[in-house]
Amino acid sequence: MISIFDVFGVILTVFLVIVLLLLLIAVLLIFYSAKTKKVVFPGFILFVLDFLYYPLKSLTEKIGFKKGYIDMISNDMRNFVNYKALSKIPFNERILLLPQCLRKIDCPATLNSLKGFECINCG
Repeated sequence: MISIFDVFGVILTVFLVIVLLLLLIAVLLIFYSAKTKKVVFPGFILFVLDFLYYPLKSLTEKIGFKKGYIDMISNDMRNFVNYKALSKIPFNERILLLPQCLRKIDCPATLNSLKGFECINCG
């Protein structure tokens, strides 16, 4: 008789093999795209980057890449995928969104509900 744990073990093993294959394929596609400067399957790469973000991040750091390499690739892929749609928008209809404040984390400025951050010009 087949135990529930046997079925669970098989399902878990198949899932892990699929995840490892996705990781391997994504890493190979990223390397190929970086080497040839030609992006192949950007939608698939974005899916894998989103779905397996933390494993890919730790894998690339262990291989020896910089810490933000996966984030940079993700941003570049999104820019590549959305370039055609964004380029159709005329310049006078585009907006540029910037963060409210580019201050340091240890900035002593106080937050006022009416005026926002009040700078004390500490340097």
